[in-house]
Amino acid sequence: MRKVTIKPHKTINIGIIGAIGIHKGLDKIKNIDKVLPKYKNVKLIIIGYTSCDNSFENTEITGAYDVNDLPNIIEKFKIDVIFIPSICPETFSYTTEEAMSMGIPLACYNIGAPAERVCNYKKGIVINSMEDDEKTLTALIDCAKNWK
Repeated sequence: MRKVTIKPHKTINIGIIGAIGIHKGLDKIKNIDKVLPKYKNVKLIIIGYTSCDNSFENTEITGAYDVNDLPNIIEKFKIDVIFIPSICPETFSYTTEEAMSMGIPLACYNIGAPAERVCNYKKGIVINSMEDDEKTLTALIDCAKNWK
């Protein structure tokens, strides 16, 4: 994928890529969605879909996409950081690979193949604990600010 260029903007836009179900961190995203109103300039955008698209109050969901359009979508929504919220140890993550190839800041939990790759990515952070969803959100905000 081509490298993306994000134009300057005032908000912090956190993107989540793919089809998000329970094992991909759906409950984590739901919990972050609940605390999001406390952070006025932060937006959460799922580029893809979830198994319960109607259960979010503060998160935008774009719907299914063609992977070839992903760089354009990332630029359109001015995504500052991609979050891979998977809570199970994956052996490979296409969305992690896609985000890295676009040169965008990236964060994931310390579990499975995404963490192994992100810890060696200069624009990546590995979040060590899945216990506190608000701390996850603040780590994502900090990651985005570091690369703006």
